[in-house]
Amino acid sequence: MDRELFITRLAFTNNDEIDTIDKNSSIAYLKALYQCENSIAINYNQEDLFTQATAINNLGYNSTFTKIFILDKENLNDTYLDARKRLYKSINILKEKRNEKIKDIQAYLDKEISLQDNLNNQSFNTKENDVNLILNEVFNIEQFYDKNTNTIVLKTNNIKIIFLDKVNLQDLQDNSNNTSFISMSNLIHIYDNHCDIFAKDRSVLDIKDIEEKYQIDFKSLDTKIFLNSTLLTGSSELPNNPFYFGELNQDNTIKQDIPSYYFSPKDEDSGKGKLSIFYKNDELCLLNYSIIENSLNIKLECLSKQSLEYKDLISNTLKEQKTIQINKKQAIAKLHALLENQNLECIHGGKVILKSNKGKTFKDGGVPIMLESDLLNSSISGCPNTIGKVSYPCTKVVDVKGSLSQKKVNNEYAILQELISACVTDKGYPLKVSFVPTKFKFDHSFNPKDGLAKQNKNQTKLKEPKLRMYYKEHKYQKDNLLITNLYLNDTLYQNEQGLDQLELSKNDLFDLNDVNMLNTLKQDFSKDYDFKECKITLGAHLLKLIFIIPKNIAKVHKSAYKEFEYKDLGAGCFKELFEYHQDYRENENIIHHRVFLAPAKMQKIEFEIAKGLDEWLDDENVCSFNILTKDYFKANDKDILTSDNIKDNINTTQTRINEDCNNTQELILDNVIRIQTQDGSGEFIEIVFPSQLELNDKPLEDVSYTFAPALRGIRQFFKDIEYLKHRTLTKDEVLQIVDKLPKNVRDKRRRIVENKEELDKLWKKLTKNSEELENKVDKKYGQPIYMRKLDDQTIIQYKKTSKSGGETIEINSNKPRGNLKTIHIENGIKNEI
Repeated sequence: MDRELFITRLAFTNNDEIDTIDKNSSIAYLKALYQCENSIAINYNQEDLFTQATAINNLGYNSTFTKIFILDKENLNDTYLDARKRLYKSINILKEKRNEKIKDIQAYLDKEISLQDNLNNQSFNTKENDVNLILNEVFNIEQFYDKNTNTIVLKTNNIKIIFLDKVNLQDLQDNSNNTSFISMSNLIHIYDNHCDIFAKDRSVLDIKDIEEKYQIDFKSLDTKIFLNSTLLTGSSELPNNPFYFGELNQDNTIKQDIPSYYFSPKDEDSGKGKLSIFYKNDELCLLNYSIIENSLNIKLECLSKQSLEYKDLISNTLKEQKTIQINKKQAIAKLHALLENQNLECIHGGKVILKSNKGKTFKDGGVPIMLESDLLNSSISGCPNTIGKVSYPCTKVVDVKGSLSQKKVNNEYAILQELISACVTDKGYPLKVSFVPTKFKFDHSFNPKDGLAKQNKNQTKLKEPKLRMYYKEHKYQKDNLLITNLYLNDTLYQNEQGLDQLELSKNDLFDLNDVNMLNTLKQDFSKDYDFKECKITLGAHLLKLIFIIPKNIAKVHKSAYKEFEYKDLGAGCFKELFEYHQDYRENENIIHHRVFLAPAKMQKIEFEIAKGLDEWLDDENVCSFNILTKDYFKANDKDILTSDNIKDNINTTQTRINEDCNNTQELILDNVIRIQTQDGSGEFIEIVFPSQLELNDKPLEDVSYTFAPALRGIRQFFKDIEYLKHRTLTKDEVLQIVDKLPKNVRDKRRRIVENKEELDKLWKKLTKNSEELENKVDKKYGQPIYMRKLDDQTIIQYKKTSKSGGETIEINSNKPRGNLKTIHIENGIKNEI
């Protein structure tokens, strides 16, 4: 047996070995535990093939596995590992149940096989049908697929495992390359009246929705929820930060190495709302979390006046606790005034710009105090707040009534530090301050109506929101392509001088029908949004404009909206959501998805089309977006177009590589292997290897099998399903194929095939699953050059003609010329080759 062909084998694990796993176990065993696999890959020296370096190289630093078992390994704890071990055992039980069914079926068939000779036995056909039903029950993927939720659910007796990632049934049945990735850190495991929830960065769990769809009562179960490997148990409310729970460092900043929590109340009836959980750089969102019931055993201890009053509104049982807490907080009759030089921020860390005007004559150590009108409408800078991945910063202070003193100074009320959390920003969030004792002390005004009666009136002026499209060849173009006709949905619009605007009415907007996009948006946005779309066709370019429309108007806009002349345009402005953009080729069309957060209650859109130079256009209150007509590359089965946010160095580097190959192709660079036909058809293939790889290096080891995507450990449940991302060939595998081809007698770097048909078959074989780069034009011959890139950065080129007169495949290696190879067609190769 050739050892080079069989360099790995499997070492099977058992429950006893799994039970002994701890944080110091090898990364291979930790992977087996995490993936619920029954084996690990080893070499002939009994060494694990899956190492820490392998994990990082194959999975990257952003994978949940890397975060848990490598980057955050010091926080790996027995509670989490015990939960993973219980999941491992549950999956093994499910496997055993399935295997028992298969054995029963086999025994039944063995018993009945003798009846096949008796054609008159009428009962056999009936029993055979029963067997088929049992087989269907064991092997049919639909038994695991929940059509209502598009998720996989495994269950037996008192075990239920719910994989929360959305999957497509047809993909599972067809074993498609587009099979959805199922994460082992986005699932619910229920067993023996216990429930373990594993969540990862950006997971969104709707507690109410999960309970209803999967018939789960979390309150009746001993529930634990983990963000990565960290058990979430709750915390106490931070000083002067209502609904923000966590711990502070010595410098009064929120600790990042333990979870912190921010609760956004949904209403005053249910006590439920959105709970955002932050740990290091990761975030988990829980919808319909109850602060009264401490959903999922996350206990938040309320201490502030605002949060306690909220809880009292929704539960009379907490009235006594609320009174005690308020009495403790307000036992001191005198509260301290806010000074101009204090560090005042919104809850997200945006800095409030303080400037005392009315209070400048009252100073403590030369620093004036802040009065009501001084703080009202003060600007906020640097707020990092986002909603559903959309930037939503606090920009100014709009309400200060809850923080005012009882008595006036200079005919105005003073701002009190202890009550600063009652102040509200334009986005509805409270303020926080680093407390500093002052000599100016006041009683609190318990009647907030004593403040400026009309402080919020007309504080925000609404303007007409506009959406503008820039239509260009490339992003560096300073003017715009002229559009003389286009289709809005199915309606043609024409203007020989060029179209410059469209008015999209309510009838032009339809419900979003892209199920995948709709599900993605619903995970990031609440039910208080409508999702609409329209289509604009520009020749081969199809624009799908998707609008996320808030159903409710923000409090800061309500007053101004009543007097707004253009109510059908909505309240607010457009915001382009780059993270949802998609650009791809579909048959002869190029599809562009553009997603926007729209003004609240929008029913009509003022849509502008940019004409002429960009510098001529007024950008006030305009949200603009680009559609580029050039530059695309292939990923999977779609040609993905490059957009503004694609890194410049990718295209620059690739262009340089292509130009180098064009200018020197007949010399066959030191990084070239060429495959040509010899029938005179004029086409060839070039393969370009990255400079860091040597042709005579040790063959690259394919380690993709050592960490298959999630659910590999339970693949037996599914009929012919592979949750594996298909890779390309490696450099070594390409060279093995090329070396088997006949050599050209004059140049060993060139390889020969008989005709164009063989060359095309070879092209498909070498470039399977590869990434398609931008096609180039051969400057010398005027023919197209087709570009593909393998996973290890090897570049393969297909050229229509060459100096040899035949089609050619070229493979580049950036290494000594003696190693180079090319492939030509057998009949018709010129003598100069």
